[in-house]
Amino acid sequence: MKSNTLTYTMMVLLLCWACAATRHIETPPTTKDQDIRTLLQMTGAGQIGLQVLNSVVANFKSAAPQVPPEYWQKFQEQLSADDLVALVVPVYERNFTQQEIRDLITFYSTPSGQAIIAKMPIVVQESMEIGQEWGKKLTQELIKQLEEDGYLSPPET
Repeated sequence: MKSNTLTYTMMVLLLCWACAATRHIETPPTTKDQDIRTLLQMTGAGQIGLQVLNSVVANFKSAAPQVPPEYWQKFQEQLSADDLVALVVPVYERNFTQQEIRDLITFYSTPSGQAIIAKMPIVVQESMEIGQEWGKKLTQELIKQLEEDGYLSPPET
């Protein structure tokens, strides 16, 4: 009887240990890096970055019409959201605690967070367009002022 109790106790302990070990394997603690990647993936940060880069490429296309479309296509095929995310992860590492990252993940899981995620691409696009126009206007004003003040010669016609 004593031997059966000891065997039973050992089996229960072994089973508990196996369950704990399995549970640990199934749900490993997340690292800060993994949390950052989760945050960037759920917010579409890589895709927004590609959207910005594609807008920049469109400006280059307009500025350099002599470049064949195949050239730009080949260049754009090399762009990767994953590459951009990998470059941005260290920035988040330096500027946010793991708890802040987890809080952001929690927020972006809410209806308000989901609304921001859904609307951010158009907000970025419209903001870029406004910024480009603003930059053009400021550049023209600066060139005009530099010419008037004698620091820059007007273009020859």
